[in-house]
Amino acid sequence: MLEIQDTLEQSNPFNPFILLYKQAYQIIMEKPEAECANITAHIAFDQTLDQSRYNLPTADEVAAVIPGDGEHNVVEDCDIVLQLKQFDHGGGLKHISYLYPLYSPLHYVLLFFFGE
Repeated sequence: MLEIQDTLEQSNPFNPFILLYKQAYQIIMEKPEAECANITAHIAFDQTLDQSRYNLPTADEVAAVIPGDGEHNVVEDCDIVLQLKQFDHGGGLKHISYLYPLYSPLHYVLLFFFGE
């Protein structure tokens, strides 16, 4: 996770969204520890699926999580809710529809490193 964070911080001059929106780790760090104690992430593994396509990671870090099973268009069901950084824009949440032109650069920050 720290390697990914370092990469994102290095992209600040290129990707305008890094400075505008809070990242999940920033929100977690601001919350009291008691509220974050039960945060977990799970990787679902189904042995009946094709193991050459749906296998478990071989490393202990995950670099990307892509929603869906590859068969359905999940883009239409996935909107983004962003929290604005307090110091520039007064905080608060901003809803981004999948139709918004900047959906992909906001959803896949590591794929659109320069915010294109």
